[in-house]
Amino acid sequence: MKFKDQKKNFINISNNQDKIIKIKTPKLKCPFGIEEEYNKYLVKLELTNLNKNLEIKEFYEKLQEYIKEIQEYMKDSNLIYSDFIRYSDKYDPLVKFFLPVRYDKFEVDFYKNGDLTTFKDINKNDILELDLELLSIWKFKNKYGLNFKLKKIFIS
Repeated sequence: MKFKDQKKNFINISNNQDKIIKIKTPKLKCPFGIEEEYNKYLVKLELTNLNKNLEIKEFYEKLQEYIKEIQEYMKDSNLIYSDFIRYSDKYDPLVKFFLPVRYDKFEVDFYKNGDLTTFKDINKNDILELDLELLSIWKFKNKYGLNFKLKKIFIS
């Protein structure tokens, strides 16, 4: 991974060939549908049976590789890592991704049965696949984390 300071609050990330890091999630359960948090829209996906489902486990391990590399890069920053993965004693872990919005319009394509659709077709407990790009490290106050751009959502 390569890092390049872009602005005060962001550090750009690319792969070693200076290309955007593209990630495709496996099919994951969306237990809550599209949510709104602090005037931002997001989707939380459940890593169901993480230790038993090989595809989900490989996805999770790849995310952990990115996290470790970024934490290593940021180790001297005195900032605290803010994880986009939420853990619980009772439930499977959740990964959280924000939906890009510009001028009150989603900048993400939604597909159902191969056809373009809208976010309104996403319901609680739907199975989703996401196309993401890992763009940068965000920094705010005393924290930092990963900044993903959600490009496409496929609804099963």
